Amino acid sequence: GFYDKGGGAGGGSSDATASAAAATGDAGADDGESDNDDDDHVTIGGSEQQSPDDAPTSSPTSSQETTTTSSSSSGPSGVEIAWLMAYPMSGASYVERLASSFDPRRPLTSVGANHVGSGIEHRPIYDDSPQGPFYVSFDDQSGTTATTTKSESKGGESDTDEGRYVLTLTDCAGHCYSPCSPSEFVETTSSFDAACRSTSWHDFSGSSSASSLKRLTGAYGTKGRVTKAVHMIRDPLSNAVSRFRVHRRKKMRDTNNTNKKGGKATTTGLYADDRDGFQRYCADNDAATSDAEDASKFFPPDTLTLMGNVPCRDEFFKYVQWHNLALMECQYRDLGRHDVYYEEFDGGVSGANPAGAIEGLREFLGAASTSASKSSSSSTTTATATTSGNNGGGSSSLPVFRGAHMYLEYYTDEQRKAIWKFVEAESFPDTWALLSRYLSGSGGSDTE
Repeated sequence: GFYDKGGGAGGGSSDATASAAAATGDAGADDGESDNDDDDHVTIGGSEQQSPDDAPTSSPTSSQETTTTSSSSSGPSGVEIAWLMAYPMSGASYVERLASSFDPRRPLTSVGANHVGSGIEHRPIYDDSPQGPFYVSFDDQSGTTATTTKSESKGGESDTDEGRYVLTLTDCAGHCYSPCSPSEFVETTSSFDAACRSTSWHDFSGSSSASSLKRLTGAYGTKGRVTKAVHMIRDPLSNAVSRFRVHRRKKMRDTNNTNKKGGKATTTGLYADDRDGFQRYCADNDAATSDAEDASKFFPPDTLTLMGNVPCRDEFFKYVQWHNLALMECQYRDLGRHDVYYEEFDGGVSGANPAGAIEGLREFLGAASTSASKSSSSSTTTATATTSGNNGGGSSSLPVFRGAHMYLEYYTDEQRKAIWKFVEAESFPDTWALLSRYLSGSGGSDTE
């Protein structure tokens, strides 16, 4: 039932834009996990204080909506895009910081994003595509890498562009925060593709005043430019809980902002940040969306039956659909794909190989052979030296991975079995080949 939804090529951009707008500023979490690596965000987050106009413009200019039409087969000096395709809360922020640390001489031109929050330094990667994608600076992010320097000009003239990739974050579509109706998250291949290429950014229109801040939207073409994809994967059970936690933080922040403005907002009804709170959140959302799901043409009877015993059932539908479509997008665009598991960066996880994960990403992005990497110390280029934190390898110049947050205890044994039965049934063969490694560790091996 994934591909029954009608709609044109632009069908997914509204979801991506809404998600980006909602995520802006979430890096300012105050629940004690603001610096941890599972709390990453779709938008490269900016200032927590948004302007009243911090929303997509209803009718962007033609230049913002027009895709790139350059006749060149690639960007300036051979620059190409490697998408970082990441379902929200799957560890993308760490991978972006990691990629930006591979070459200390170009911290401002090694990573990018489709959606950029307010107050974040950014510029278009391609001169003929002002609507993005954008280079972003991690000088403006929490968790700034030790390698970021100010010696590089904004224009990146000091970089050696030839033969390198810009790892560019995109979350595509189909991941609205619950409760939302099926029409808001069921995607076609066309709408998903359009959302992967959609962009949003802020424009001061010549003013530095927050009150003048506008959020603009656009899209870009991929031919000859987007040639690779890093596909982020995280255990679905933990991914769902992490999304609950960021939803809860946003609710707290909205409440705090209302109180600061003299309102009478209350924390009554706010879910506790524990297993009981998550279970109540799931029960409330499942009850709120049940009628819409039962009446929807998007869910055939067998899918509804499988979803019946799954907590936060539409969360797991979104998760499986997203990874199915991400793999299809890579095939459709003929992208070289590199799968990255969030948990692989944690040396404390059984069977994880942090040094291998780091080196695999480095090689895929071509960073290992750059002149800057070769001129660095051996500990920087081999990703095998001991360092602090849990990444189990790399030099002190690499960002520290603070641990793969696992939330399997938030579910009962029966719920875990029901979830895995659903995930296996709804996954495409290639998707299941990637996800099945989590089955035994999640306590759902008995899915028959």
